[in-house]
Amino acid sequence: MAGGASGQDKAPVPGQDWADGFRADCVRVADLLETSASARLRALRWFDRPLVEIAASRALQDDLIASAGPRHDAHGFDRLGWRPPPRLRQGAVTPSVWHLPDLPTRPWFLPDGIDRRLEAAHASVLAEFTNIRAAMQPHPDSEEIVTRGAWPALIVIGAGGEMPEARTRLPALMSLVDALPVCGNFGFVFFAGTVAGTQIAAHSGSTNLRARRHLALRVADDTDAAMVVDGEARPWVMGRCMTFDDAFAHSVEHRSGGDRVILSVDTWHPSLSEAEVAVLSDPVFPRFGKITQAPVAPD
Repeated sequence: MAGGASGQDKAPVPGQDWADGFRADCVRVADLLETSASARLRALRWFDRPLVEIAASRALQDDLIASAGPRHDAHGFDRLGWRPPPRLRQGAVTPSVWHLPDLPTRPWFLPDGIDRRLEAAHASVLAEFTNIRAAMQPHPDSEEIVTRGAWPALIVIGAGGEMPEARTRLPALMSLVDALPVCGNFGFVFFAGTVAGTQIAAHSGSTNLRARRHLALRVADDTDAAMVVDGEARPWVMGRCMTFDDAFAHSVEHRSGGDRVILSVDTWHPSLSEAEVAVLSDPVFPRFGKITQAPVAPD
């Protein structure tokens, strides 16, 4: 997901509770980073700012709080610190919000056991999706990056939590998700589709801390559509999973044929250690710098 802002500014939230909360979150982040056994985590950046410096400096925190006002983004958050997404670069990750430098990665990942588990669940997940498909709405980033066509989506899990009634309406999917290393603090689980003529412009995701997995739920025999990641195009094959680092520039071109529907599941980046995942799983991260919370929305 693009992770950008809508371009609309919103008046600051009345009262100072959010400012006190932000300062408290900075204290928590500082403690996590200082006590972490991972020196690499101390290089973590937030909107291209060194997170450890913000967390340790009351002056930097006050500057952010006193800045022009919170930014209202496309996903329903008012947030501090927003900056325009970085320029896309061939061969490099360009995440818009959370960036861990020097994390070994690649645009496309080789198939693994998680992919196989998703593929094994194809029939049950497709059946559940068919019953809930009418609830799909335009993806929150559609206005920013869809240049033609339509990109409907249904966010099942986002930074705000689970979709209401997810457990009762999608029991097979949620049981599967519970068994996977889902990157809940920095990622999502969602359904998305495109129709012939749709073009999603090149963009990068909000973080390089995750691996994005696409399980092709429905792909018509005549569908001519592909995902392009860092210049390499790959088509979806019904029932198969493909995994990529969405911090690289990626785009979608659905040229012709029937519709395409995928289940997207974000898991922790495979280059992260268990200790690093434990730190990044702290609940401070999904709320950091956010003044208001959307019910279910990605970062």
